[in-house]
Amino acid sequence: MMAWKFLAPGAIAPFTGARWPMPWGPHAGQWMQGRSGEGVHACALGDLPYWLDDELWEVELDAPIFRAAHQLVAVRGRLVTRIDAWPGAQREFTGACIERTRRRVVGALVAAGRGPEADQIRAERDLSALRDLAARVADSGPFAIGYLFDAIRRRPYPGLCAYIAANAAAAIDGQGGHDEERGAQVAWLADGLKLRRSG
Repeated sequence: MMAWKFLAPGAIAPFTGARWPMPWGPHAGQWMQGRSGEGVHACALGDLPYWLDDELWEVELDAPIFRAAHQLVAVRGRLVTRIDAWPGAQREFTGACIERTRRRVVGALVAAGRGPEADQIRAERDLSALRDLAARVADSGPFAIGYLFDAIRRRPYPGLCAYIAANAAAAIDGQGGHDEERGAQVAWLADGLKLRRSG
């Protein structure tokens, strides 16, 4: 089964520190065996926003494969192809998370009867100025505006930015908002990086 895996630089698993064998030429890397009873972990497309890191790889998983919370678990796996577009796309990805958060925050401000501040948030194009404006409004406004400040502040870290955007959506629009935001993140990764469906 083909799936995906985020790794730290050098194809290193961020939690275990294990280095995955690299592909050579057109050939996949050697099989990586999971620790006894633990298996190796990878992602279906829908899992990707929960595990963002510096490198994104297409991986092959060997059966049996089990579904866990936001991940797949297999007996072993191997790296097939690095998605070279990912590092350069991180800024655009986080920018999209911030823009969706901005739209939700604007809606929350309008609903709270704070139209002029909503107009300011909607109109500001400079991210540093928007971050500072969000901080000022958050001092006296609906708490949701603080999520916009945090999302901009954490822009260099895609995983954190995506997490904040999802939490902002949940705070404003409940579980449905959270799921919608995570779905938008998945769609951006699939379309922006031209990832093919796993399976």
